[in-house]
Amino acid sequence: MKKLTKAQMKQHAEIVGKFYEYNEIGSELVQEYNDAVALAFCTYVARVEELSNKLLEDMANDLDVGVFEEAADFAADIANRAREFFDDRSERWQEGDSGSQYEVWMDQWDAASTTPEDPQDFIETPEPYEPDDVDWEEVDFSAFEDAAMTMEEV
Repeated sequence: MKKLTKAQMKQHAEIVGKFYEYNEIGSELVQEYNDAVALAFCTYVARVEELSNKLLEDMANDLDVGVFEEAADFAADIANRAREFFDDRSERWQEGDSGSQYEVWMDQWDAASTTPEDPQDFIETPEPYEPDDVDWEEVDFSAFEDAAMTMEEV
């Protein structure tokens, strides 16, 4: 065989046309997908921001942050009264077992008077990450398309 028949050349041209159509449709489908994902991402980001703001608003409205100051004031009062009691005792009592044990107890109340950090001050909502686009690599059918129809074209 030195050349393709007319039927083979026609079939070749049809197949080449199908490759072009394949690439075009594939590209369109991937673009539709990427557009839909981008829209979904924008919707997702807006919803995450809305939920994050609601969380912080609900925390501000529903959590009694006054409990931190109340606890610190209470513990400081106990620590001060304990210190006064301790200081009113004799040096012998202070240095004895009872005084040592009392001092540990007093130190606990002194430590408790430090206001704990409010965890809501450290709330960090996650940042959404943008998804990557799907890439469309067109089919390289140039070897098929460029194949010579006759031996003379080689």
